[in-house]
Amino acid sequence: KLEDINKLYESKIDLKKLTKNQEKSRKSENAGKIDNFVYQSIVTKSMVEEVLNIAKYDCNVIIQGETGVGKEMVLSIIQQNSERHLNPCIKINCATIQENLAESEFFGYEAGSFTGAQVGGKKGYFELANNGILFLDEIGALSLSMQSKLLRVLQEDRFFKVGGVKEQSVNV
Repeated sequence: KLEDINKLYESKIDLKKLTKNQEKSRKSENAGKIDNFVYQSIVTKSMVEEVLNIAKYDCNVIIQGETGVGKEMVLSIIQQNSERHLNPCIKINCATIQENLAESEFFGYEAGSFTGAQVGGKKGYFELANNGILFLDEIGALSLSMQSKLLRVLQEDRFFKVGGVKEQSVNV
């Protein structure tokens, strides 16, 4: 009787293995892939379709989510499927920028603007990303004053370099 029970048990294990293999096959058939991003869930599929739709438009986009959820992956999908895909894509983690350097980092500066400034001045992130994409991650880490200045540039597409008197135009 034990041998019969053992055979029955082994046959059930084989059925489970077959079911798991079939499940893996079914999952891989249903998996979606766009660029280097592979996904399985219906919710993610819906999000990817929405991101691909957004990529068709030349507009500012807010990507929200907790740290580690894939905001840069969404950025990559947008960038690779937009008209700006051949232009620069500058990614900035705002939490790593010192408050006293933020304005010169974002807007650049003219020669001789302050002690220690480079002789020829410096391009800022907006100028480096011109005609491309500027991704500002962890923007909440910046002061409200700096966030306000960034918003103005995004709305008006113009800014002044630190120490500059000529208004710069930018398309990011």
